Amino acid sequence: MSFKIADLVYAIPDGTPVRIKVVDDGYFHIQINHKINLEKDENDAETFRLVKKGKNKLALLSEDGKYLTAYKGCVTENAEAPFRQQTFSIEGSTLKNVILYSKFLGYYLSYDDEGDISFSSDVPNKAVHVSIIKIY
Repeated sequence: MSFKIADLVYAIPDGTPVRIKVVDDGYFHIQINHKINLEKDENDAETFRLVKKGKNKLALLSEDGKYLTAYKGCVTENAEAPFRQQTFSIEGSTLKNVILYSKFLGYYLSYDDEGDISFSSDVPNKAVHVSIIKIY
């Protein structure tokens, strides 16, 4: 499975840009900030690497060795390797959207009205859907 994205910018419901940019060979920045400079503002971005965990499942590993994981419906950073419920697959991956889905828990990765990352057992609708607003 390949996951090659040059630079994606998403909009969450309140209009906050969410930037995901591949740095090199699977590493990418995740940045959620109202004042993202789309040209060069990466100082506040967190960098993660996609770690393959079985067929079509991905875990997110940060540069400092912490995993982006799910626990009781919240997304946190954890120094321990993710378990099955803390891996993700890419669902509905098109130029229009990329949705992360945990098959083990049946949760979709989504954003609430405040822009916080959370999990939902329902397919994300327009209230929590992550849409790409710029690709470059």
